[in-house]
Amino acid sequence: MEPQRVYPTSRFAAHLLGYVREASEDQLRSGRYRRGDIVGQSGLERLLDEYLRGQDGGERIEVDAMGRSVRLVQHTEPHPGAQVVTTVDRRIQEAAERAMAGHAGAVVVMDPRNGDVLAMVSTPAFEIDRFTGTIERAAWLRIVQDPEFPLLNRTIQTQYAPGSIFKIVVAAAGLQEGTLAPSDSVYCTGEFRFGGITFKDWKEGGHGRVDLHRAIAESCNVFFYQAGLRVGGGVIERYARAFGFGAPTGIALGGEKPGTVPAFSRRRRGFWPAGETVNMSIGQGALLVTPMQIARLMSAVANGGVLWRPRLVQRVERSGQGVLWSDAGEVNGHVELSPVVWAFLRHALWAVVNDGGTGGGARIPGLDIAGKTGTAQMIAKSKASLGQDHAWFAAFAPVEDPEVVVVVLAERGGKGGQVAAPIARKILNAIFFERVASVDLQG
Repeated sequence: MEPQRVYPTSRFAAHLLGYVREASEDQLRSGRYRRGDIVGQSGLERLLDEYLRGQDGGERIEVDAMGRSVRLVQHTEPHPGAQVVTTVDRRIQEAAERAMAGHAGAVVVMDPRNGDVLAMVSTPAFEIDRFTGTIERAAWLRIVQDPEFPLLNRTIQTQYAPGSIFKIVVAAAGLQEGTLAPSDSVYCTGEFRFGGITFKDWKEGGHGRVDLHRAIAESCNVFFYQAGLRVGGGVIERYARAFGFGAPTGIALGGEKPGTVPAFSRRRRGFWPAGETVNMSIGQGALLVTPMQIARLMSAVANGGVLWRPRLVQRVERSGQGVLWSDAGEVNGHVELSPVVWAFLRHALWAVVNDGGTGGGARIPGLDIAGKTGTAQMIAKSKASLGQDHAWFAAFAPVEDPEVVVVVLAERGGKGGQVAAPIARKILNAIFFERVASVDLQG
């Protein structure tokens, strides 16, 4: 008899749950396992393996010379593993997975009040139950050599340019430092010439006259090219790091990437090419982030500057023994902005969705949503490569008393407002309205 994991659905929360396999040679050398032991290899299976595995039972039987049983020498009862209570809401996780069907990318749904991860989706996913038994070499190679990298947890292990979502950081830095004011305006013609280079806006022909509020709502690149130069590369770097970029979020899962923030403070002779500042001001260039870091950014905007360590597990408990381990949550950062700046940002992000902004595709009647679109340029590595831009959308709702943050990244999806925002709308609709509908049906 051998223990075997059974999963209700083969791909549900695959990257969060992880998978188990027979202990590898490296794991056997650690001395913690015996040959044949089933061991967690990724996700929560790996993180909580010591709690989940339990203890094997067994019997020692005396036999005669013919191998026939004579008597039972020893009997050891097996002990089941502990129960793990996660922060993930199954209904929200399923809604997010449905909404991402057909897209490669990631979704993070977070509670900005405590850092709880309510859903974590990475697509394409893998079939967890394929790993529970013996897997043929050919099948394993198909998985690890798949060009879509299904084993990669895109929420924390893949780094992307944030695109226009980063304009939140530039606006926050400028307003707090006094180098930008809400009344500042530029006339956007669709182009900005600097140092002999023409930097383009996403909107051909430009936006016309825009102030800071409209520049955020309509995601005007030309405004932020100039705003970034006024704020300065060193200040933008400082605020980016304050919002948690360039460092791991502290989530318990292994393999988290820290992202990168161009380091003005470490440049030789203090030289910072102004062109890099122009690029960084719209979330391009050397700046890289993970979807989980974007979720913390938007959570900080929603809650007034608190950076929570993302929490996945509430507690581990065992029948008869009670709680073996618990996680009360942890604040591991704080962004210091004046209340006026926070209020301005939230109002501008509300306009992104509700007042002619780029995020209208996420709008839901009856629910106040604030958000920001992003379209991250992606350079094709070859003529055969797909070079379409990555589509971002990050939002929180309801605006007055935020309960959830939703971050969507669709790889090679195109424009954030056209692709990622409608995906977020489906998820938010499921969170706030499908729950009500199900209660009504039961009544």
